[in-house]
Amino acid sequence: EYILSPTACLRATLHAAKHASEAVNGVLLGEKSDDRVTIVAAQPILHGQLGLSPMMEVALMQIDAHVKLSGNDNIGVVGYYQANCLVDDMDLGVAGSRIADRIQSKCPFACVLMLDNRLLH
Repeated sequence: EYILSPTACLRATLHAAKHASEAVNGVLLGEKSDDRVTIVAAQPILHGQLGLSPMMEVALMQIDAHVKLSGNDNIGVVGYYQANCLVDDMDLGVAGSRIADRIQSKCPFACVLMLDNRLLH
């Protein structure tokens, strides 16, 4: 079971709305307890050209470092979100799949949140 906090939902949605003509992505931060994953925050990363680029690699490393320095050992990267630039495109694509796979390699219970652009236009 995954629970998406209103704050995380709003931040991911606002990221997509701000860059409505571009693809956007980011990571989901949260914690796992028993069979429940609570997503408490969404951290925007890129807009425009998505991919497992050096910029994305650096962003993921910075987010990991920030989470470790926060002092809360229960919070970590628990997922990936993406909104595509085309209104009817709900496909994760090759780049999104690679990023999600990388996150899942570190977090086996990671999830993907695809934002529906039809609701933003």
